[in-house]
Formats: sequence, C-alpha cells, structure tokens
Amino acid sequence: LPIAASRDPEISEELFSPAVAIMGNPKGLNTLQPAFDPSARAGTQIWHVDKQPLPDEGPPDTPYVAVLHMAQNAYPGHTTSFLDMQLAFERLEPARRSWWLSQKMWHLDPFASNRDKCQRALHPLVHCNFFTGKPCLQLGPSIERSILQGMEEDCQASQEALWLSLVEEAVEAGEVYGHAWQVGDVVIWDNSQLMHRSNPYDK
Repeated sequence: LPIAASRDPEISEELFSPAVAIMGNPKGLNTLQPAFDPSARAGTQIWHVDKQPLPDEGPPDTPYVAVLHMAQNAYPGHTTSFLDMQLAFERLEPARRSWWLSQKMWHLDPFASNRDKCQRALHPLVHCNFFTGKPCLQLGPSIERSILQGMEEDCQASQEALWLSLVEEAVEAGEVYGHAWQVGDVVIWDNSQLMHRSNPYDK
C-alpha cells in the first residue's frame, strides 16, 4: 500500500499507511492533549468488531483482518478477549440456530456522529465464511450501532438490551480466548469471524 502523508512530521512515514495507525503516545505524553479519561474508552470493553464494513466496502462476510503489534505496554497485565462466532453458531441448540438464521440486523455506520440519521445496512445474523463457507454469527459493529430488524421504533435502551442478550448467548455457546499483552506480541484476527473487547485494567 502507498504510504500516506504523515500526520506528524516527527514520526517516520514508514509507520503510516492507509491500513496502519498508531494507538497510544509513541513520542511520550503530550501536555497539549487532554488527560487520559478511562470512561472515554469504556466502549471498547463491550464486545464489538472493528471498522464494520458498510455496503460500499462489502458485506459483513468480507474478511477484515486486523494485525496488532504491541510495541510498548503501558499497562502490564492488560488483556483482550476474542469470541469465536463460528463456533458459537455451531454449538447453538437447533431451535436457536433456526431462530438466528431467520433474523436480520441493521448495521449502523460506526463513525457517524448522529446515530438516528447515519448510513445503515440490513444484514443476516448468520453469514458464511468467505473461504470455507462455514456459518458464523454476525451481530453488527457494536451495542450502539446494531438494531435487530423489527425493533426500529423501540427505544435505544431496549435495542441495546436485546443486543446484549444475543451477545451473551454467543458467549455461552462459543469459546473466548483471553490474550495477556506482552511487548513484542503480534495478534492477528478476522473481524468477520470474531468479536473482541478490551478488559478493564488499572491505569
């Protein structure tokens, strides 16, 4: 991929591209930035997928592989959990599997500021792996950006409560892997097959 223009001239352009971003403070603390606010990152502690594709980028079964390299660990002991959505579907009881197969979810643009007016697309709750054809659960971008078809007129609290109940069902049926981060780690996952979340940590 071509290297994009650096967002900071003091950081090498080799660290930036359309598919690469730096998370954290590679140059150290910046006094011009607001103080770290744990509550602002609380949403990452709820199950979600990164950069959920919308219609112009492909359907949810389009592989979206993320690669995360831990260059420096500011919070030793911090863990990230990954939920296998393919295994979750496989382990559902037959009646529940049929229900999931019959349902669809509105996927809302995860980056739009207005939830009610943002771009959205309707997708099945179950899709197939792009390479193997195996079925996999797909619950949309996140708790705030996923609405089960038929609940469009319900209040947001009801929509989110239902979404959380479906996530819990997937967690109980599937398998969760918890990764404890260490410097030098490289973790690779496909957002079309897994959900993940950052677990609480002591900053």
